[in-house]
Amino acid sequence: ETEASGRKKPHFTIELPGYPILGDGKGDNQNHAIPFMRGHYSQGIDANQGAYFEQMMMLPCALGEFRSNKRGDGLGKRIIGFPEHITSDIGSIGDFAASAEVAFGTILQRSYAVLGARMHYGHPDIMNKLYMMQQGGVSKATKTINLSEDIFAGMDFTLRGDGRQIHHREYFHLAKGRDMGFNAVLGFFSKLSSGTGEQILSRQTFRLGQVLHLPEALSFY
Repeated sequence: ETEASGRKKPHFTIELPGYPILGDGKGDNQNHAIPFMRGHYSQGIDANQGAYFEQMMMLPCALGEFRSNKRGDGLGKRIIGFPEHITSDIGSIGDFAASAEVAFGTILQRSYAVLGARMHYGHPDIMNKLYMMQQGGVSKATKTINLSEDIFAGMDFTLRGDGRQIHHREYFHLAKGRDMGFNAVLGFFSKLSSGTGEQILSRQTFRLGQVLHLPEALSFY
């Protein structure tokens, strides 16, 4: 079906949340893509990520992490985190940045998951789309305060409680290309530190400080 101008007539339209330029582009785009997704599970992969055929053979195992033993047991209320394989370890600066990222994505995230303070970081993470829709999307997109847009999905997920769990698994990973120049690496770490400072000002951090037990609270901070 076409319009008089010859263009195809749209069957459905998605209402944008106000003026679209006001928000943060990456978070807004991820949330806007949710109505077009099929299935129950989401994985927001970045444009600078890749995958391996051998890893995709393990995808049924990754999806099996959400399997329930019986209807209504709540085992599907999960975020399953996976590490990233950094492919841009070329040159000394790129190697240092990749090594820092590997350490953060493996031993640190593994420890955070055991201590109950792993939120959502890294876009290999697979999430239950239905529970993400209940909390307003997979990202927060307000400029400045949501500079680190992805961790707020884990913070909101934890705050809702009711058996929700965040796990970390290392048998499955995706490729990731990072910055290799000094200025680019410096800009990335500046973004991380600025985003952490803005998290302290958010209501999610305030509420987590009220509900987390002392070991989880210290691990989170």
